[in-house]
Amino acid sequence: MKKEEFVALGISEELAVKAEKASQEELKGYVEKSKHDEIVGENKTLKQSISDRDKQLDTLKAASGDNEELKKQIETMKQQNAE
Repeated sequence: MKKEEFVALGISEELAVKAEKASQEELKGYVEKSKHDEIVGENKTLKQSISDRDKQLDTLKAASGDNEELKKQIETMKQQNAE
């Protein structure tokens, strides 16, 4: 809060200055909600991407017996991941 807001609440000028400094100090560690939401969304997207890649690796492991099939799947996955 700003000093003026504290004064409007009936706090003396001297205490309002101290309260303003304390309020600003308290807010230093906070992140804007929009920035927080952006990071949370990006985090979810990255986790999904990792999950998709893990599934691809499991598919490759299952198909590793057939070398030609494995090569085809690798090329397909390279193309999908490039998009």
